[in-house]
Amino acid sequence: MHSKKPAQDEKRITELDRLFIHIYEGNAAGRVNGERFAMMSRNHEDEQEQLKAEVQTLQQEIRIEYDLVGYIPLDKLMEQKKQGRHDRNHAVPAKLDKTFLR
Repeated sequence: MHSKKPAQDEKRITELDRLFIHIYEGNAAGRVNGERFAMMSRNHEDEQEQLKAEVQTLQQEIRIEYDLVGYIPLDKLMEQKKQGRHDRNHAVPAKLDKTFLR
């Protein structure tokens, strides 16, 4: 299943934001020259864009998987729960049992 991959990618995206701040500060303080800063920031931006696209694709695949097995995608289910309404035919099981494994 995809459960860890989007979380790992989102963690890396956050890490890249922090790294960019550090290289920006290094550039501003004169520790990193302009050419090196441009190269590093371009690499971080490229990686971050790729990760964002992967996260979006994986989240879409997860939604499709839920739809294929008859479940409401989790974001829709949570929205329904917030609004105090839910459809018993589309409940997400707490755990898999014999009923779901037939």
